[in-house]
Amino acid sequence: VSLLEPGLDMLKGLTGRPAYGVLPFWHGLGIDEEDGLRVSLRGAVRESAVAPPLGADVLRVAVCAIPLMSNFTDVDALAAEPGVVVRFVDRPEELADADLVVIPGTRGTVRALRWLRERGLADALARRAAEHRPVLGVCGGFQILGEHIEDEVESRAGDVPGLGLLPVRVRFAREKTLTRPTGRALG
Repeated sequence: VSLLEPGLDMLKGLTGRPAYGVLPFWHGLGIDEEDGLRVSLRGAVRESAVAPPLGADVLRVAVCAIPLMSNFTDVDALAAEPGVVVRFVDRPEELADADLVVIPGTRGTVRALRWLRERGLADALARRAAEHRPVLGVCGGFQILGEHIEDEVESRAGDVPGLGLLPVRVRFAREKTLTRPTGRALG
């Protein structure tokens, strides 16, 4: 703990509140990691500790390990379900046996879209969609699935073609507008 004392003192100075303890890193604790904690997601697998999948009765979820991924623990609820395996992937061939592919949120939508294209994942996702196989976009991942992303704010890339899998146009504004969406499931 003495190694951390300068940081704890700094936090107390900034917040006016003392630190009462330090928790050591404990693998598998089940507490969400900070977005900024960059764990090596390549090949990472999350699955239920309650009931590991057996035989063919398994739901395989592939999460695209896009750059600047945010809230990657959003899929932990799936991984906690018996019979569900969640893998973080970065190659098209890793999507082949997936029952569901998730494009997670990102703090760099245009950069993540470019990354998907460079690795051939964009084409693989388009083929999946054409075969009526599920692809789910969360936040920035949803934006990527749209027809166009107009971004003069974050990446300043201008009008960028999205994957074109949803009839959606995204425009980044200086101030974010949050509304409660409504809709219906397709298919």
